[in-house]
Amino acid sequence: FLVAQCSGRGIYLFLTPIAWWGGPNENPDAFSAQTSKPGMMFVPKARQAAANYLRRFLTRLNRYSGRAYKDEPALCVLEIMNEPTYFSYGDLSGAAYQPQGEKPEVIERDHRQFRETWESWLKARSLADSAALFPLFRYDLMRAYLREMTEAIRSTGARQPIACSFFGVNGDDIAQAIADSPCEAVTFSNYPGGWERVNDGRNLMADAAPLKVDARLAAKARLAYEFDTPATNVSCYLYPALAAHFRAGEVQIACQFQYDSIATARWNTDWNAHWLNWLYTPSKAVSFMVGGEAFRSLPRGVQYDVGKPGSPAT
Repeated sequence: FLVAQCSGRGIYLFLTPIAWWGGPNENPDAFSAQTSKPGMMFVPKARQAAANYLRRFLTRLNRYSGRAYKDEPALCVLEIMNEPTYFSYGDLSGAAYQPQGEKPEVIERDHRQFRETWESWLKARSLADSAALFPLFRYDLMRAYLREMTEAIRSTGARQPIACSFFGVNGDDIAQAIADSPCEAVTFSNYPGGWERVNDGRNLMADAAPLKVDARLAAKARLAYEFDTPATNVSCYLYPALAAHFRAGEVQIACQFQYDSIATARWNTDWNAHWLNWLYTPSKAVSFMVGGEAFRSLPRGVQYDVGKPGSPAT
């Protein structure tokens, strides 16, 4: 219904079909129940399931519009997966990855699968175990994953640009794999001050300094898949600063995390750190409107000075 309404009203959607997180009532066959978050990139069954899901989702008919989702006018960009994470070399012999809700047996199985995949990769190249080789191995895994997901999307006839999240990138090998992938875009985020509940009155301009983008991504379009100014319910300076931050990195689309509907805004019942509604946070609402104008008017690549650390927030 939402997609059909957006298509009818000229509102564009930047859609990420796959998001991973564990939950107490999850479907036993779900990605998050059967696979660790890093495992989504290398466990064969998980990759096959993800590719199948993308194909089925994009070709599914919207009951309200009669169109397949891939043909919805509102759908302008597709992102493969929300906020991926990656095993490191330490996960080959230990548990460097901090679980995000996975069951112990799932983590153990994926660590075992990761080691077996690494050993097979070494054997196929007649190489001995070496930390120096690990980036090449992980580069190959990520390139293969992005190629498979992109091919699954394109096999449906979907023509939207395909984006890859830059979240969680923890090595040059992952950055290079994204740069060399067929994805046309890369996505970023920013939450000045993090998730603390004491951000009002703090000068967070340093967190909104010009966005620096890896030079290897020069051929990719840039998007902000989410951003906000959490726990700043009175301060009203950060949205325009974030607009400048993203435009400095040549971001072309920026999606704010959440606007509270009037029916629930009084209690802010969703994500507590986010609070934006013109009735209850009017200064933030005005700041967001100014930020929108700034984003539309500032040239891509704009540079600016955020001032000295510790100076008062205005």
